[in-house]
Amino acid sequence: MQIASILIDARAGRAEAVAAAVAALPGVEVHHVEGDRLVCTVESATEHDGVDRVSAIEGLRDVLATHLVEHHVLERREAPPTDPVPAFLRD
Repeated sequence: MQIASILIDARAGRAEAVAAAVAALPGVEVHHVEGDRLVCTVESATEHDGVDRVSAIEGLRDVLATHLVEHHVLERREAPPTDPVPAFLRD
Protein backbone atom coordinates (compact mmCIF):
# COMPACT_ATOMS: atom_id res chain seq x y z
CA MET A 1 0.00 0.00 0.00
CA GLN A 2 1.17 3.48 -0.82
CA ILE A 3 -0.05 6.70 0.72
CA ALA A 4 0.65 10.16 -0.64
CA SER A 5 -0.40 13.46 0.87
CA ILE A 6 -1.06 16.24 -1.60
CA LEU A 7 -1.96 19.90 -1.52
CA ILE A 8 -4.41 21.04 -4.19
CA ASP A 9 -4.80 24.63 -5.41
CA ALA A 10 -8.35 25.31 -6.61
CA ARG A 11 -9.68 28.19 -8.70
CA ALA A 12 -10.81 31.07 -6.48
CA GLY A 13 -14.17 30.33 -4.87
CA ARG A 14 -14.31 26.74 -6.17
CA ALA A 15 -12.58 24.81 -3.36
CA GLU A 16 -15.77 23.20 -2.05
CA ALA A 17 -16.76 21.98 -5.53
CA VAL A 18 -13.25 20.63 -6.07
CA ALA A 19 -13.38 18.93 -2.64
CA ALA A 20 -16.61 17.16 -3.59
CA ALA A 21 -15.17 15.97 -6.91
CA VAL A 22 -11.91 14.83 -5.31
CA ALA A 23 -13.69 12.99 -2.48
CA ALA A 24 -15.69 11.03 -5.07
CA LEU A 25 -12.51 9.44 -6.46
CA PRO A 26 -11.62 5.98 -5.14
CA GLY A 27 -8.80 5.94 -2.59
CA VAL A 28 -8.81 9.72 -2.12
CA GLU A 29 -9.78 11.51 1.07
CA VAL A 30 -10.11 15.25 1.67
CA HIS A 31 -8.85 16.17 5.13
CA HIS A 32 -9.00 19.96 5.16
CA VAL A 33 -10.21 22.85 3.02
CA GLU A 34 -9.01 26.37 3.72
CA GLY A 35 -9.42 29.23 1.29
CA ASP A 36 -8.67 27.85 -2.14
CA ARG A 37 -6.48 24.98 -0.92
CA LEU A 38 -7.24 21.38 -0.02
CA VAL A 39 -5.19 18.84 1.91
CA CYS A 40 -5.80 15.27 0.73
CA THR A 41 -4.42 11.76 0.93
CA VAL A 42 -4.26 9.30 -1.93
CA GLU A 43 -4.09 5.58 -1.09
CA SER A 44 -3.16 3.06 -3.76
CA ALA A 45 -1.87 -0.47 -4.15
CA THR A 46 0.96 0.58 -6.46
CA GLU A 47 2.86 3.73 -7.30
CA HIS A 48 1.39 3.60 -10.81
CA ASP A 49 -2.17 3.61 -9.42
CA GLY A 50 -1.31 6.54 -7.17
CA VAL A 51 0.10 8.53 -10.07
CA ASP A 52 -3.05 7.77 -12.07
CA ARG A 53 -5.23 9.10 -9.23
CA VAL A 54 -3.20 12.30 -8.89
CA SER A 55 -3.39 12.74 -12.68
CA ALA A 56 -7.17 12.36 -12.45
CA ILE A 57 -7.25 15.08 -9.79
CA GLU A 58 -5.11 17.35 -11.98
CA GLY A 59 -7.64 16.87 -14.78
CA LEU A 60 -10.63 17.98 -12.70
CA ARG A 61 -12.34 21.23 -13.52
CA ASP A 62 -11.14 24.15 -11.35
CA VAL A 63 -7.96 22.37 -10.17
CA LEU A 64 -5.04 24.70 -10.83
CA ALA A 65 -2.20 22.60 -9.40
CA THR A 66 -1.35 19.64 -7.19
CA HIS A 67 1.71 19.45 -4.96
CA LEU A 68 3.14 16.22 -3.52
CA VAL A 69 3.83 16.79 0.17
CA GLU A 70 4.80 13.30 1.30
CA HIS A 71 4.83 9.74 0.01
CA HIS A 72 5.03 6.51 2.04
CA VAL A 73 5.27 2.87 1.05
CA LEU A 74 3.68 0.93 3.90
CA GLU A 75 4.75 -2.53 2.81
CA ARG A 76 7.50 -3.52 0.49
CA ARG A 77 7.53 -6.71 -1.45
CA GLU A 78 10.92 -8.28 -1.20
CA ALA A 79 12.66 -9.45 -4.32
CA PRO A 80 12.99 -13.19 -4.60
CA PRO A 81 16.30 -14.46 -3.26
CA THR A 82 19.00 -14.79 -5.85
CA ASP A 83 21.66 -17.44 -5.98
CA PRO A 84 24.94 -15.83 -4.93
CA VAL A 85 26.88 -18.20 -7.20
CA PRO A 86 26.86 -17.13 -10.85
CA ALA A 87 25.35 -19.69 -13.23
CA PHE A 88 28.65 -20.33 -15.05
CA LEU A 89 30.30 -21.44 -11.77
CA ARG A 90 27.57 -23.89 -10.72
CA ASP A 91 28.60 -26.73 -13.06
